[in-house]
This record gives sequence, C-alpha cells and structure tokens, in this order.
Amino acid sequence: MEDKVYPSSPTEANRRGLKYYFTGKPCKNGHLSVRYAQNKNCLQCLRDRNKARTHNDYWLQYGQDEAFKKRKRLAAKEHYEKRKHLPRPYHARRRQAEELATIATDAGKLEIKRLYLEARLRSIETGVPHEVDHIVPLLHETVCGLHVPANLEILTRRQNRRKSNRFYRTKVERMYKKAPPKRGQS
Repeated sequence: MEDKVYPSSPTEANRRGLKYYFTGKPCKNGHLSVRYAQNKNCLQCLRDRNKARTHNDYWLQYGQDEAFKKRKRLAAKEHYEKRKHLPRPYHARRRQAEELATIATDAGKLEIKRLYLEARLRSIETGVPHEVDHIVPLLHETVCGLHVPANLEILTRRQNRRKSNRFYRTKVERMYKKAPPKRGQS
C-alpha cells in the first residue's frame, strides 16, 4: 500500500475518489502511514486498536446491551426490506451446495444434528466458541465434499477461521485409509 502515490490532503483524495491520503508527517502515535480521507484517521493506529481489542475479547461482548440489539435488529430489517428483491449469490450458492452435498440417511442426518448440538454444548461448557467444520470443503476449486457425518469435525472458531476453505489431502487420506492387513493375511 505504501508504494502507491497518494494525494497529500483528504480534500484532494475525496475529489479524486480515493480512500486514502498521505501527508508524510507522523500521526500523534508516531506512525508514518496513510490516513483515511473520510475521517483523517491513521491506518496503522486503526490496525493496532483492532488488534488490541481482539486480544482483549472486545468483540465477544460487543453490542450485548438491549438498546444496541434493538437498533441493530431494526437496521437489519430495513436493510433487508430495501434489498430483498436482489439476488444473494454467495448465500444461495452455499445453501445449494450444502443441500446437494447432503446424501445422508435419516440416521446420518440425526448424527449431523448431534454434532452441531455437541459443538454448541462445548462452547457453553468451555466458554470457547466451537463450530462444525467440513473436512473436505463443500465449495472449493479442486474438490467438492459432502455434508455427511464422516466429513464433519468440531473445531474451535479460531481453528475453523484459520482453516477457512483449505483442503488438506493428507487428512482426508488418513480419514479413508484402510486398516493394514492382520498378521498372516495378505
């Protein structure tokens, strides 16, 4: 980001339709970084603040008061009403992929529900958020996993976000690896 040529004032950045500007002077915290044209905040200060908040679990308690929740619900409802006629490709694609990838029997579907419930219980017991993850991702460039109990595992939210949509071939090979023959059998 630093190698680009930015305007030297927020007015000039706004006029040119750019998000950032660079004065060449350090901010009040000593960062020599680009600043947002809209509010004149230093980008590095914002990153440091969010990093500190993340380490202090600020975001877990963010917006827990009732007045805030009510405002957010109202804003979300208005947002939905304005845009409900528009297509939502990612969510629809994800839902469709999960629907098409579900080939489980009734017993398998029950096992899937049990896994999701177990993840919620672990979250409550430990205080650490847990999620159900697909070992082989449902949406991936090279593979397409199934929404079946054998392809699901419970991870912490942090582990799941770190894994994201990655596919680890060795983990799948271990999952489907056949047991070695017993002694005396070939």
